[in-house]
Amino acid sequence: MKNALPGVLQKVKCRILISDYTKTIELNPKYIDGYLWRGVAKMDLHNFSSAIDDFIKVAALDPKNTYAFYFKAVSEDMLHNYSGAILDFDQAITLNPQYADAYNSRGEANYHRNDKNNACADWEKAIQLGCTLALDNIKKYCK
Repeated sequence: MKNALPGVLQKVKCRILISDYTKTIELNPKYIDGYLWRGVAKMDLHNFSSAIDDFIKVAALDPKNTYAFYFKAVSEDMLHNYSGAILDFDQAITLNPQYADAYNSRGEANYHRNDKNNACADWEKAIQLGCTLALDNIKKYCK
């Protein structure tokens, strides 16, 4: 039981955050950060479809919000919608060409689509931009 406590506390924290952000959004429906961080909390609870709805709202309110596209892409990836994830990673990268994590994550989505060439190219770019997480993927899959 002792080991389960941090996970339970994290879920409780996420539910509280979702409730608080929902109340804030009701008071200010254009509060972009409210939608964004509520979506992230939903991701932590593995409620990816609902998180995507929040990220879509962020993008509608702020079409240049890189994080809206990045987190939407991560959520799409978790739902195994790799093509949709890649489109959103593309948008995040268009908005911020130096976004190393977006390249790394797009590489993973490409790999899941059995597109090893683009996966390896994305991981190489992620490494060039300082994402050390991509090194493991390069070593495992790009020989």
